[in-house]
Amino acid sequence: MKFREAKDEDWKQISQIFNDYWGQGFDSKLNLSLKTKFNNRHAFYNFWVIEKESKILGWSASFRVFESPLRENCNADLCIYVNKNSLAKGVGNLLMKKTISLLKTSEIKLVFGHIEPNNLISKKMAKRHGFTYSNIEYKNSIHYNTVELWLLSL
Repeated sequence: MKFREAKDEDWKQISQIFNDYWGQGFDSKLNLSLKTKFNNRHAFYNFWVIEKESKILGWSASFRVFESPLRENCNADLCIYVNKNSLAKGVGNLLMKKTISLLKTSEIKLVFGHIEPNNLISKKMAKRHGFTYSNIEYKNSIHYNTVELWLLSL
């Protein structure tokens, strides 16, 4: 398995993994937003992939949380998605480990993670990598399920 920065030609596989998780055509605004972030990736606000034999097994991305000039480069929202055929094979763990290592070399000091309460595997992985539950829960505006906020200080 190879960890690398995403390339333009990876978009199709990245969006397929995303749509497999949320459902095909889940929300065109959501897909457009993700595509816009993909097209504007740079530096540590970027997308990375785990690849094996030209197939993307999973991807991670870090997004800017605040736009204020005072805080724009000090925090990131980390997302990780794994191809359904690659679950429980260490792909998510490797993506988190490598992405956090990269973020530690940047100005970013706080990483946000958003995990659905019933996603026990993601919670376990987040704890293993140093995230702590913030005791903050909110309703996601996309699917209106409760989401927990997890934090990692770098």
